[in-house]
Amino acid sequence: MTTSTNQRQSAFTVNRTRNGGLGVAFALTNTASHTINSETQPYFLPFRLPMRLFAAKATPLILQATFSTMAFCNSESTIRKVLQNSKSIALIGASHKVERPSNEVMAFLLRSGYVVYPVNPGLAGQELYGRQVYASLREIADPIDLVDIFRASDAVGPIVDDAIAVGAKAVWMQIGVVNEEAAAKAQAAGLDVVMDRCPHVEMPRLGIDGPSASL
Repeated sequence: MTTSTNQRQSAFTVNRTRNGGLGVAFALTNTASHTINSETQPYFLPFRLPMRLFAAKATPLILQATFSTMAFCNSESTIRKVLQNSKSIALIGASHKVERPSNEVMAFLLRSGYVVYPVNPGLAGQELYGRQVYASLREIADPIDLVDIFRASDAVGPIVDDAIAVGAKAVWMQIGVVNEEAAAKAQAAGLDVVMDRCPHVEMPRLGIDGPSASL
């Protein structure tokens, strides 16, 4: 596999796995062409790509993704701590459409034993997987451990403000959601922060089945 020498350019090779998931091999280089990570390894996506992409002549599928330089650095210990020490999760940007990543991740978190509070003003008052949908984070009366964000990066600031206001312990920005200013604000307020990651990916990678049994 070859990768571009553009800043933090990554080439992904996506293959179907035996269990119907997707395995991704990747290589990442920086502007000086120094290899940051060229090891091929399975990386399971928490959503499904249209099967038409996997026509006989289209496998493996090559996807190109360019990543901006991030000063923020995720901590493995923080990811593990957040996943194990959180029980209640407010999922911002919940969707009733089963093809949406937020819908699949919500279902996964519920199966894993978390208590999930879906938040979407357009669906407020309805139910998703038997859970009431709220218009905003501040409308949830119960204590929230983790705020999981499926929104555009530029919409994260006010959500972090709400997370701080309700006393959440951690903020998690999903894959592709990057807001370093909001992350710094959350950390300054004492919240743990995970950014540009997905619990559906991190939990199996770290061997975490769900929240700590002591919670």
